[in-house]
Amino acid sequence: MSSPKKIIAVLGATGVQGGGVARDLLKDGEFAVRAITRKAESPAALALKELGAEIAVADTSDEAALTKAFEGAYGVFAITDFWALFYKNNFDQKGTEQEEIQHGKNVTNAAKAAGVKHFVWSTLERMKGNYCYHWESKAAVDDYIIASGIPYTCLQTSFYYQNFYNFKMLREESDGSFVLDLGMPADVKMHVYDGASNGDWVLPIFKNPSKYLNSYVLACVEFTSPNDMAAVIAKASGKKVVAKQYTLEEFNSEAHKKALSDEMWLNQNGWVVNGLERDLQKSYDVVPKPRDLEYLVKNDKGFRTLLKLD
Repeated sequence: MSSPKKIIAVLGATGVQGGGVARDLLKDGEFAVRAITRKAESPAALALKELGAEIAVADTSDEAALTKAFEGAYGVFAITDFWALFYKNNFDQKGTEQEEIQHGKNVTNAAKAAGVKHFVWSTLERMKGNYCYHWESKAAVDDYIIASGIPYTCLQTSFYYQNFYNFKMLREESDGSFVLDLGMPADVKMHVYDGASNGDWVLPIFKNPSKYLNSYVLACVEFTSPNDMAAVIAKASGKKVVAKQYTLEEFNSEAHKKALSDEMWLNQNGWVVNGLERDLQKSYDVVPKPRDLEYLVKNDKGFRTLLKLD
């Protein structure tokens, strides 16, 4: 009789990152998946159940519920949602930073209490010369995880291509053309990737623990600019697509900060001031050929619907 599959508990299982991880784990078949969500009857949760996932209900604010949800799990993919808290807190950056740190601590404590053997945490690093609250909160949780002694892998993620349609950064003009508006000078380069492809990195992390335990892994597809991404979208879709242009003066104006929200402005400012040092080869060492923007424009439902390709 074969041994039961090891269970991976996936937080945020109905979101972009967690959903991608859950689906990829289910498709691979080596691990059993326990999808953790706040709403067990949501369409996304029911879709995962149909694919074979066990559904558990917990919230990152509730350490006791998390501990119960993690019982018997070999591994956890953990993520917290700064932006949901940010909107709930009426755009209070500092308050949301502290609340997200507490949620990260709750998840870590629960995993340790449940005896989890491999804790994979979706994170961001601190930027040089740019205090961005949702990057700082994730990095603060890194520190807590490492000090806790739980066996971990910190997965440093990047800006999602999916943000282009989820947050109306790519929008259609009245003449049928499209504008990619990332709220920053269009020649500034940024780190981007397919947020739904997290499983491409998470699968090898769980399958090769001796290689990835107690370390950092980078998930990034490219370091590129809005100008270049607009050109890729145009070529892949056959549509006219241009990037919205901003001067540095426009970007740094108080009116623009207010229009973006201070937190989103800080996010984009991290690239404007070149606040990150990343070696993309470290990402390619784990996933040599990640899904890129061209692939998504041609295959992702969100892009195809927005660009009217279906």
